[in-house]
Amino acid sequence: MLSPFTLDPHPTMEEEQSWGATSDIASRADNTTRVQRHLKELEQLRAEGFQQLPDVQKVLEYHVEPVKDPTLAIRTVYGHWFPNFVLIDENWLKQNLSKIFPAEETGRDLRVAAWGTHLHACDVYKNIFNALKEGHTPRSTRRVRTHQTSPNIESGVAI
Repeated sequence: MLSPFTLDPHPTMEEEQSWGATSDIASRADNTTRVQRHLKELEQLRAEGFQQLPDVQKVLEYHVEPVKDPTLAIRTVYGHWFPNFVLIDENWLKQNLSKIFPAEETGRDLRVAAWGTHLHACDVYKNIFNALKEGHTPRSTRRVRTHQTSPNIESGVAI
């Protein structure tokens, strides 16, 4: 059963649009109930793993589906936690890479939100590079401001 807090409707896509294209999506998202609940569950998951917390896995699998949760706020969570997913369950991550970083043009904003947050929040690690190399390499196609310090996530990183 999905936690009612992870199903909180805020932020909606309309709310995200009202934040504006130059908004710091990740910081705004961090202040929402749904994102806060995800972060709390991910902290538990990092300590215990999917085998001990199958309900958390169900929550993640529900929200990783762009059709079920198309918000940028949730993508920032997946981008920020990307290295942890390699440690928690690399096979799960590889199965969901194309959902976290959708390659289709229609998924560009989702991809940019996740990738931009990842680049801002995380160092580069060899095992993360390998997971990307073997799976799906995110690419961005326009400037999107995902954090105050990274106005252009297209520059500086090549995989």
